[in-house]
Amino acid sequence: MKPADREQWILAWLRKRQELSATKWRVDVLDANFVDMYIDATKATFKPSCFGAHNCRQLGRDLSRLYTQGRLTRCTAGISDGLCYQGFPRWVWSYALKEQA
Repeated sequence: MKPADREQWILAWLRKRQELSATKWRVDVLDANFVDMYIDATKATFKPSCFGAHNCRQLGRDLSRLYTQGRLTRCTAGISDGLCYQGFPRWVWSYALKEQA
């Protein structure tokens, strides 16, 4: 799948979740359901994980590119202390749709 198509998939997924939620919907690379759906939709390569989300570098690059383009906002999301000792990072970027002016 081409980068523009992957980006449109991410934006459409976030818009749909935003419509269904009363609060701002955020995603990150540790959201297992989101990562699995992205992999299924885009056929992106990934490194399987026995626990939590699979490692999909393409998803991280696509989210970062959408942020750089000004289409998403991002903030840090901390990970609980117990998990960082099991190979998880201490924090990840969490992304949301940019509010329209």
